[in-house]
Amino acid sequence: MRPWRSSFVTRWAALFASMIVIVVIVSGWLRDRAARDYFLQDERRHLSHRLEILHVRIQSAIDAVRKDVLYLSSAPAFVRLPGSSGAKREQAEREVRQQFLGGLQVRPTYFQARLIGLADGGRELIRFDQAQGRIWEVPQEQLQRKGDRDYFQHTIQ
Repeated sequence: MRPWRSSFVTRWAALFASMIVIVVIVSGWLRDRAARDYFLQDERRHLSHRLEILHVRIQSAIDAVRKDVLYLSSAPAFVRLPGSSGAKREQAEREVRQQFLGGLQVRPTYFQARLIGLADGGRELIRFDQAQGRIWEVPQEQLQRKGDRDYFQHTIQ
């Protein structure tokens, strides 16, 4: 009698058992690969969507700033200020201060509003700062020269 290990039935059983193990391993690997591909594709879609949302938010913020600048550049107080002197200039400056204060109150994301003159090296004429929900006007002695800054140079050209 032959040993049970060398019998035909045992060999076929071992062959089929090995094939089943191989099929299970290969199908598990294929399923894992498909799940990983689906996950990566889903994450790409998710990141693309978030990027699109961020793009819209940034563009919206830029548009809002642009509109604020256009509004302020045509506001009567700002238009009157350059050509006025004496009491009319003081009145225009008071109105500019009110505009800045009101603008910072409705735009808490703005941390500063400043009016920079052409004379005296681009010295600030008026500046309001905003931090931690507080808004204050910067005293005259703390106003700075901004004439050397690229944004100032670009604006006056």
